[in-house]
Amino acid sequence: MRISERYPNYADLPLNSSWYRHKFDEPLTIPVVTIITAYKDHGEYIGQTYQSILSQSFGAWEWLIVDDASDGAHRQIIEHLGESEPRVRLLWCTETKGPAAARNIAVREAKGRYILILDADDLIEPTFIEKCVLVLELHPECTFVNSWIVGFGHQCYLWRRGFEKIAPFYFRNRTVCTALIRKNELLEAGGYPENSIHEDWELWLRLFRQGCMGYTIPEFLIWYRRHAKSRVNRLTLLRRLIYHLEILWKYPPIIRHKHRSLTGGLKDPYDDFRQLLTTGNNLESSMPDQKNLLLIIPWFSMGGADKFNLDLARVLGEKYGYRITFITTLPSKHAWLPEFARITPDIFNLANISQDITDYPSMIRYIINSRKINKVLISNSYLGFQAVPWLKENLPDVDFFAYSHMEEDYWRCGGHPRMAAAIDNYLGKNIVASNHLKNWMQLRGAVPEHIEVCYINVDTDFWREDRNLRTTMRKNMNITDSQVVILLAGRMVPQKRPELALKIISMLQAKTKVSFVFLIVGDGPLLPRLKRLARHRRLNGLVRFIGEVPAEDMLNFYQVADIFFMPSHMEGISLALYEAMATRTVPVGAAVGGQKELVTPECGFLIPQNSCELDSYVEILARLLDNPEEIETFKDNCRFRVESLFRLDQMVEKINEILNNPSKSARLNIGKEFLRMALQTETEHGKITLFAKKIAQRILKL
Repeated sequence: MRISERYPNYADLPLNSSWYRHKFDEPLTIPVVTIITAYKDHGEYIGQTYQSILSQSFGAWEWLIVDDASDGAHRQIIEHLGESEPRVRLLWCTETKGPAAARNIAVREAKGRYILILDADDLIEPTFIEKCVLVLELHPECTFVNSWIVGFGHQCYLWRRGFEKIAPFYFRNRTVCTALIRKNELLEAGGYPENSIHEDWELWLRLFRQGCMGYTIPEFLIWYRRHAKSRVNRLTLLRRLIYHLEILWKYPPIIRHKHRSLTGGLKDPYDDFRQLLTTGNNLESSMPDQKNLLLIIPWFSMGGADKFNLDLARVLGEKYGYRITFITTLPSKHAWLPEFARITPDIFNLANISQDITDYPSMIRYIINSRKINKVLISNSYLGFQAVPWLKENLPDVDFFAYSHMEEDYWRCGGHPRMAAAIDNYLGKNIVASNHLKNWMQLRGAVPEHIEVCYINVDTDFWREDRNLRTTMRKNMNITDSQVVILLAGRMVPQKRPELALKIISMLQAKTKVSFVFLIVGDGPLLPRLKRLARHRRLNGLVRFIGEVPAEDMLNFYQVADIFFMPSHMEGISLALYEAMATRTVPVGAAVGGQKELVTPECGFLIPQNSCELDSYVEILARLLDNPEEIETFKDNCRFRVESLFRLDQMVEKINEILNNPSKSARLNIGKEFLRMALQTETEHGKITLFAKKIAQRILKL
């Protein structure tokens, strides 16, 4: 999970055992999970495997190590493991039986209802076991579960295939042995074939033939160690061919098995939410008065709200000692997941565990209970807001807070702030990004005393002018010192109005004789159209399309720029404005949302959205291009204002104060039963909406 798909670091192994500590209210006599490892002279690596097991967020396990007649020195290593950890049990073979037979011996001895097969040299991410248990708890129809794989060692790669399709397993094994399997179904399938040269592959085929279903969590949670030589690689080509023919002969029916997903059918709205497993996974705080904070957000994508979440969690953890847990509630590629994983390993992307959103309230409650979380902050997660009344009635000692960035009048009568206002009585505080939004929410029923304004702010130590970098970047981009650079950055979507920006630049070119460059940084669905418009208007020499860049590289383009252009249709207070002003870049943008609370007349220009806005933008930009001294004055004012009033440390300090001083609202006396039914109906409605969208997409493809 911590590994970046763009820049993978295969040396960053999941071996940190200090994050999770487990406390059991009574001795663990019946573990939930039995980890099984066949061990044969693997003393060189088993210590790392042991560390990755100790690092697990789920502690209700036992580890059965079956020694397959190892040499004396290697036996001593696992004897030491058995003495140091009471959850480790050792089984001994007097003669070498092979990994399949060793695993079968352990399966028969296992106490857990779930079996985790783990080789003695492989590793697992800290949340792997817990997420696999949640999948099996939520999906009785599923028999075994694994995840995407990181190959490391002799070969390094990322493997994104698994149990999503059955038919390809007929021709080759698509995954490794590491998986969590229901013990009863494993025994019914006959366990591992002990005379096979590829026992892992044959086990999956046996389970498929039995009608069992598997699932692969789309996260990199398994680390598979590659060696220069392996048992299978040592086979001759003829022996491999003969073995494959044997597979075709033994398992022909599985090709006809249709793949089944874990989406499930619609539930009765009166069904109760599942009470997920909590016994045996009682996580102990590492400090007596530990502050445990859960952040419920939609995703880990690249955007201003996501950067706010990242900075907030990082500083709350480093400066104020919070232990952070993240939950995301929407399907996504989660491009910034590795950035958040540097702050905490305790991350749950609910859509990767269940595609049925009616399961999400149960998972949220389970995570809060298991981690003794006492504060929950929700931002931009509609389902998170929906669940608050039900969660608060079931968890009265937990304080819930909402953070809202901007209203969205085009969606659900106002979007996330509208929902946050509706649940105001259940919140410790409604936190908003501007006074503009506070006034908007008051008009929609939120109590003024419950609303706190906390600007998102920016790290002024990082976002600052670097004249040497400016000179270097301009030289590399063939931009002279005398040229003025106008920067448009963000997603190329209708909300940002990039087509309007291009039209304004075309008009500006006709109005001024000053040499300038227009940089467009970002990607999005409108980008191809923008490139066509630039060619049509003969702006190719003036407009430069940079494309999408990593968030940290945006600093380079702020250094190059003199003017930051943002004619958006809708904003709260854009994080990009904070960053631009901190790096001495003059903002020219739309007077929308709370932008005027940051951009004052001494720092830049905000243009009202009316019939004259085109001419107003052109006039202001032309004025700045003709007066470079005025640009420098505005630049100084921008930096001074942000550094004085909108620093990141000021924002986090205020959030911490709010979290520790919640309002004690008089909640509506509705009752748990009604709230449960209301939430169940809401989540079912969301599920039906998603189903209808999929049907519409299929119809459009016909």
